[in-house]
Amino acid sequence: DYYKRVQGWDVLGAKVAQLLRENPGTLLLSHERDTISEMAYYARPWSAGAVWWNPQGLITSHYALVTKMQGKGNQDFIFISREATLPVDMAESFLAVRRLADLAVPVVPGWSLDYHVWHLQGFMGYPMKAAAPAR
Repeated sequence: DYYKRVQGWDVLGAKVAQLLRENPGTLLLSHERDTISEMAYYARPWSAGAVWWNPQGLITSHYALVTKMQGKGNQDFIFISREATLPVDMAESFLAVRRLADLAVPVVPGWSLDYHVWHLQGFMGYPMKAAAPAR
């Protein structure tokens, strides 16, 4: 099925929207451009204010350019990723980290959208060793 890559996002978005609704005041966070893009659309309006995890400060996508973690001290987030583990050093940037859900959306036989979700509480800033390189 040539269209499998564009299917199922609405269902995944509804599941993520539900998690955002169940955790008032949280913002959506991801480090994957396609994930944040699809969820910003399909999990709306609860995905408003979605933020890109970018401790190195590299501009590699639209989201890296227009979203920032600065000014979000003590903010709680719902982090979504295809990866089953958090990015290196992410946990030390938060007061508490809790695995929230593993989401699977079957699309066609042998293909599904498989994502992992965490509740990250109390952003304390990016780890010092992840600071952007000097220019």
